[in-house]
Amino acid sequence: GRLQGEAFTLVGRLQLGYADGTWNEWHALFHNGRSGWLSEDNGAYVFGFDAPLQGAAPAADELTAGERRLVQGAAWTVASVTRARLIAAQGELPRPPRVDGAEFTVADLRNERDEVATLDYGAADGSVGWSLGRPVRLAELQMTGLREAGEKTLSGKGFACPSCGTG
Repeated sequence: GRLQGEAFTLVGRLQLGYADGTWNEWHALFHNGRSGWLSEDNGAYVFGFDAPLQGAAPAADELTAGERRLVQGAAWTVASVTRARLIAAQGELPRPPRVDGAEFTVADLRNERDEVATLDYGAADGSVGWSLGRPVRLAELQMTGLREAGEKTLSGKGFACPSCGTG
């Protein structure tokens, strides 16, 4: 694909689960060596980049959806605070994923500049990850080589069960 004229390849994926379902985050490696994330966002997509977190992050248990917060010197609205856990990891990732099955908090923030930020409290070492991105439409990413939708769909096969009476 391409983002703002820069070519990238999706090389890895994380699948995360939470009380209402799952979401995916695809690790994108740009041809210039830069690394980013294409993430599902409530039926839409966000392309974000990890960035250093200047100063202390708010404590995860202090965040509430809908509140305004000053983070990284800018005003943000907390869009969501989610308890999640890693379900699967695949491919090339910028760091080893958390594999202990423990739940952790992920908070999404938004601002008036149409930016989306994420505070990720899931690192095994207790550090807080910070990423910054923008909403994107898949069509504008000009992605090629994707699997067809039919390849992603699981199909079932019926069989005769003498105990339950199906046939």
